[in-house]
Amino acid sequence: MTAHLACGPKPPRKPKLTPASGLPAPYNLRAEAANGRAVLFWSVDRKDGILISGYNIYLSEAAGAGDTLTWNNAPQKPHNDFPYPGDTDGNINTESYPIAGLRDGRSYTALVRTLGPGGALSEPSNMVIFESIGEGEFVIGNDHQAENGGFNFERGISIPGADPQSDIYLYATRDKVGLSSPSRLGAGLRKTEFLAGGASIAPLETVAIARGDIFTLRAHRGLATIKVEEIQGSYPRIKARISYRFRPDE
Repeated sequence: MTAHLACGPKPPRKPKLTPASGLPAPYNLRAEAANGRAVLFWSVDRKDGILISGYNIYLSEAAGAGDTLTWNNAPQKPHNDFPYPGDTDGNINTESYPIAGLRDGRSYTALVRTLGPGGALSEPSNMVIFESIGEGEFVIGNDHQAENGGFNFERGISIPGADPQSDIYLYATRDKVGLSSPSRLGAGLRKTEFLAGGASIAPLETVAIARGDIFTLRAHRGLATIKVEEIQGSYPRIKARISYRFRPDE
């Protein structure tokens, strides 16, 4: 008598998942940041037949050098709550990811991993460290009481030059145009120092300006670099268009 082995129906095969080592890893990660916002850009070699679920973006305030390798190999919870599907420009080999809510003057560390079906993760991208800096442009006039008579760097807004929160004001005579510390307008106003360079040169509270001039100044709550882009008008009504970058104190 011949024995027959009975076989039940085979269970349905689960879809074969691409192992983590087979997922395309992001590379050439870079960041552009300003005014509390940043955009991460990266490349990824997407190939036919390899499915991905999106990307995990990892973001942290920049760690010390001794913590860098640990963070790179095992970052914590992703910055994005759900897998990021990629941007909408139609090119699947380059991606970008916007970030808001950063603090100017702080350094941040970021990396990206491709997320596969079932939660598999690719190798990490290169790690980038970047800093958000306040930057922009403003027009300042020589009427100290006008709304554009001064500027507050920490908030990035125009205010009257004689306002207690103003960091600079513009002055004009028949012979010259300049920027000054509001403390020169009266007691209790902010003192700003224009750094002339070199430890032996004392900071200045007022400087004459011309188109193209660049100055570094110590404002009430940080360090600003300004460039005089243009001087407009004629005495007695003068305006200056100024671009700036501002790094607040910690």
